[in-house]
Amino acid sequence: MQRILMLMTACLLFYGCRSSHSAARTGTTDTLVRIISWGLPDFSIAAEQYKLSRQWGFYFDDVAGCVVSSAEIDSFTAVNRQAERPLVSRYGKDWLKRFHRELAAQTATPERAYVLFHYNDEVSRKREELARSGDTLFYHFKPAKRRGSYDVDIVGWKREGDQKEWVSFFSYYVNYAESSAVLQRKSSKAAPVVPPSYLYYSEDTFTLLTRNAF
Repeated sequence: MQRILMLMTACLLFYGCRSSHSAARTGTTDTLVRIISWGLPDFSIAAEQYKLSRQWGFYFDDVAGCVVSSAEIDSFTAVNRQAERPLVSRYGKDWLKRFHRELAAQTATPERAYVLFHYNDEVSRKREELARSGDTLFYHFKPAKRRGSYDVDIVGWKREGDQKEWVSFFSYYVNYAESSAVLQRKSSKAAPVVPPSYLYYSEDTFTLLTRNAF
């Protein structure tokens, strides 16, 4: 049974690598720039990428599998360099970086953005410190002014003897579109108003989950 499941999974991954952008071929592409892509895509944002790329005047054509040789990459890159000239004229030489930045801003969520600070030294040390007493850190996300950005409080229980206080240990400004996380405050202060639940990282599932902190 396990061997059958492994085979099915491999087939799905292969199919995804080969045809994740097949929808791009079903519409009218005569006026769109064709950009060759390869490798395993992020299926969770496929719909947003499909829509935004058409707004920008191009579409991704996935022509290769997950394993691509260096010769194939060189060939695809050369073809793309010629094809992207209208996009360079319209958006500049960094058009692809700008496109992915816009896509990231549209698809930003706390579940995506937390990885930008979760493994930082101060967060990791504090998480390990709390784990020794059976606690964990919680993340309080507040949307910032810029789209795809958040102000994040790193909160949890601060214990002194038998006393404990719910505090914000430090805070970050997180810009998912720019893939950046800037430490804004290093000192502890009273935690923000307690919402019904906080987000925390599950070591069991390696994902960000919602759990009542109290």
